[in-house]
Amino acid sequence: QYLRGQILTQKMMSLPPGALDAIAVSIGSVGGALARYQVGKIATEYISKDPKKLGHLTGWHTAGINILGSFVLGVVAGAPTKQSTSVGITARQKLMMGVGFCGSF
Repeated sequence: QYLRGQILTQKMMSLPPGALDAIAVSIGSVGGALARYQVGKIATEYISKDPKKLGHLTGWHTAGINILGSFVLGVVAGAPTKQSTSVGITARQKLMMGVGFCGSF
């Protein structure tokens, strides 16, 4: 099992850097799309529970989700990069979370 993981790691490292970046963005975009769907579903169900009181919010929950995604993108973009400091996230993680997750959220 360990040997398989080591061989897979060696094969992934032999890929061009652009391919690994594309894989990271793809993984992030799947997560972002699923998260947006769930948040939208929860918001719609919450609004439909009391349409007299919350009916005026119909459609506006989409704007709220977009604002939330923009806030998360700002946090990711403002996070320190590991190359410049000993703490932070790598450039590939920024791609995955910023472009991938937030882009599809």
